[in-house]
Amino acid sequence: MGEIPPYQPIDDEEAAYREAHQALVEALEEQATLRDRLNQIAKRNMPAEWGQPVIITPIEGRIRSNNANLSPAEIIHQLESTELLLSRTKQSVASLNEEKAKVQKEITDILEKAPYEVAQIVSDNAMKHKLYIMNLQRDLEKEINIWAVKKRELLSESEQLSISSQMKLRESVAQHEKVDAQRAKTQQLAAELRQLLTKSKELRDILDDYKVKVNLIETLEGEIEANKMKSDKLLVEINQQKMLLRAKKVSDEAQKKIDQQNDQILELKYSVGVAQNELERAKSEKINLQAQENVLKQSLEEATDRFKAAQTQVSVLESEIDFLTEELNKIKGKIKDENEKNVELNKTYRSWKLEAVEEFIGKNHKKIHRPERVVESLNGVMDEFYHRERPSTVTISEKKKPKIRVSKKPRPQTEMLSARRKPRS
Repeated sequence: MGEIPPYQPIDDEEAAYREAHQALVEALEEQATLRDRLNQIAKRNMPAEWGQPVIITPIEGRIRSNNANLSPAEIIHQLESTELLLSRTKQSVASLNEEKAKVQKEITDILEKAPYEVAQIVSDNAMKHKLYIMNLQRDLEKEINIWAVKKRELLSESEQLSISSQMKLRESVAQHEKVDAQRAKTQQLAAELRQLLTKSKELRDILDDYKVKVNLIETLEGEIEANKMKSDKLLVEINQQKMLLRAKKVSDEAQKKIDQQNDQILELKYSVGVAQNELERAKSEKINLQAQENVLKQSLEEATDRFKAAQTQVSVLESEIDFLTEELNKIKGKIKDENEKNVELNKTYRSWKLEAVEEFIGKNHKKIHRPERVVESLNGVMDEFYHRERPSTVTISEKKKPKIRVSKKPRPQTEMLSARRKPRS
C-alpha cells in the first residue's frame, strides 16, 4: 500500500479568495491590453513629417498594419471612435480600480479572519477525524471479537471431527480384525469341506464297488435258479430212466451211467448247497452293503448340507467383507475430506481475516491517520496557507498564526491500527 497523502481541508472562504485573486489578475491583464491599445492609437495619430503623406492604420486586434490610406473624413470618424473608446476605457479603468479596492479590502478582511477560522476548522476536522477513527476502531474490535468467536467455534468443530474420525478409525480397525477372523474361519471351513469332499469321493468309489458286487450277486442268483431248473429236469429224467431200468433191467453199462448220473446229481446237490451258501452270504453282504450305503448316503447328505451351509456362510461373509471394505473406504474418504476441510478452514479463516483487514484498510486508508500525522498535516497546511504569495499590501504577523499540539503518548488502538496498516511482505 502506498503512502497516505496529507489531509488538505478546503473551505468556502479560501475558494472565494482564489476566485477574487483570479478576477484581479484578469483585470490587471485587461488594463495592460488597454494601455497597449492607447499607445498604439497615440502613435498612429502623431503628425507626419514635412513633405510626407499622412498614413493612418486602423486597430485590428493587437497587430499593427500600415497598408491603409484613409481620407480626412474617415480619419475624423476614426478619431471620434477612438475618443469614444478612450472614454469607455477610462470608465472601465475607474470601475476596475473601485473593484480592485473592494477586492483588496475583502482580502484584508479574509486574511484577518482566516487564521482563527482556519484554526477552528482544523480543530473541528481533527475532532471529527478523531471520533471517526475511534468509531472505526470500535467496529474493528467488534469484528475481531466476532472472528475470534468464529475461530473458537471452527476449532471446536475441527476437534470434534478429529475425535469422530479417530473413533471411526478404531471401529474400522476392529471391523478389519473381525473380517480377518471371519476370513480365517472361512478358510478353515473350506479346508474341512475339501476333506469332506475327498472322503465323499472315496465313499462313492466304495459304493460303486459294492454296487458292482451286488449286480454280480444278482447274476449268480439267476445262474443258481437256472441250475436248479436244470437239476429238476435231470431228476425227472433220472427218475424216468430209473423207471425204465427197473422195468427193463438194463445192463451194467446203464447201471454205470446211472451211477455216473448219481455222481453228477450229488455234485449238482453239492454245487447247489455251495451256491445257496454263497447266495446267503451274498444276501448278508448285500444287506450290509445296503446299510453301509444308507450310512454313506446319510453322511453324504450331511456333508452336502454342511457344504451348503458353509457356502451360504462364505457368501454372507464375503458380502459382509465387501460391505465392511466399502464402509472402510468411505470412512477413509471421510477422514481425508475432514482433514482437507480442516486445512481449508484454517486457510480460509486466515485469508478471510487478512482480506477483511486489507479491505478495511483499503476502504479507510484515506480516513485512518495517527494523531501525530494528522497534526503534522494540519500544521503543514497552515504553513502553506500563511507562506503563500500574497499582494504586497497585505501583511500578517506571525503571532496570529495558531499551532496545534497533541500529546506524544499514543493510544494502544492507534498503535494497533498503525501496525495493521503496514504492508504485508
